[in-house]
Amino acid sequence: MMIFITGGVRSGKSAYAEQLATSFQHQNKGQLYYIATSHVYDKEMERRIQLHEKQRQQSNESWKLIEKQTNLHEIQLFKKNDVFLVDCVTNLLSNELFAGWELGLSNWKEHQYQEDILEKLQQLVLTFKKSSAETILVSNELAYESLSQNKGTFTYIRLLGLLHQYIVQLADKAIVVESGLPIYMKGEEII
Repeated sequence: MMIFITGGVRSGKSAYAEQLATSFQHQNKGQLYYIATSHVYDKEMERRIQLHEKQRQQSNESWKLIEKQTNLHEIQLFKKNDVFLVDCVTNLLSNELFAGWELGLSNWKEHQYQEDILEKLQQLVLTFKKSSAETILVSNELAYESLSQNKGTFTYIRLLGLLHQYIVQLADKAIVVESGLPIYMKGEEII
């Protein structure tokens, strides 16, 4: 089963995703994986990562943490009954799209490069869907506001919207979390 969970920043989506993941793990008795895609690039991100780590530790579950910012297709751990929580698709797309920006690379400006990144991530989602493991993909809703005139931001939000649509098509369940409350947009409620 593949589940997509999205919502605004600080909506409670990661906490809800962790609840679902541990619930599946208790039922299936498989390994519980947390795939973290964030870079620590400022104090705020460092605090958020520490909060997520603390929440996992307090859950008393045996999470196996995999920190991987790009190329998630290289992870070959999928086994029946295992549970994978990927947090988050938003960071993953940013990491893939803007790879090398700190070195002055601007591949993201090229249309073919954008399409290649989108296809790469769509293939990753398809791999998750076809696996025998339970997969929970967490992402952020960023396009509720008016679109930015900044070309990089506009490109990123456009690709994120397309990726979200693809994920929802394949997902067994799609959930929006607002103020800590899950709203099921696709599929029956689990917990």
